[in-house]
Amino acid sequence: MTTLIFIRHAQSEGNLKGICSGQIDFPLVEKGFAQAQKTADYLRAIYPITAVYTSDLCRTAQTAQPTAEAFGLVPIADPRFREVCVGEWDGQPWSLLKETYPEIHATWTNYIMDRNTPRPKGAECREEVLERVSAAIGDVIKACQGGCVAIFCHSRMIRVLADYWRQFDKELDEEMTQRKIKGFHSCSVTVAEYDDDGTFLRAPLCCYRSFLQENSNVVAPE
Repeated sequence: MTTLIFIRHAQSEGNLKGICSGQIDFPLVEKGFAQAQKTADYLRAIYPITAVYTSDLCRTAQTAQPTAEAFGLVPIADPRFREVCVGEWDGQPWSLLKETYPEIHATWTNYIMDRNTPRPKGAECREEVLERVSAAIGDVIKACQGGCVAIFCHSRMIRVLADYWRQFDKELDEEMTQRKIKGFHSCSVTVAEYDDDGTFLRAPLCCYRSFLQENSNVVAPE
């Protein structure tokens, strides 16, 4: 079994300014660097990480760096772990998009991204994202079989994966429904377990980030 830990990047300049970041290469802000260090402290205390992967965008690379240093690892960048491409919305303020494209904004912000639903011009649909990310996951499992791998990536990308997993994991589906999980918060940790042949088994942890709270003790979540 291989354990994959998906961590959303820390707060970026795009997040702070309310911009639809997509695949634009925004760096972290000061708060984001502090969040990245807290994430590294948490992961070091809980998980025996054997490899670190990131998307090729700097906000994930910067978030991953403290964790990589904590485990003495060199991060491996893979563009297939990028955020969902938002096409012509890239770099636009969310407030303007809501005003200009109310129908698409409503479906997009509710993570309805199927092939046949309205989406920004040039944007990826859920099926396209799942195809590229699944291929990347398959390669990671082949390279790190039996290990515990940290993958620093993006909110909407993780949501696409989680929606796929919940078809096979009743407990995950119930948790996401009860907690009304939509987007995945900065530095949230989501864990998935895969068989050695690349088959998804279960997701024992979803969108966990209590370790970011002030004066929080680093303990394993229930």
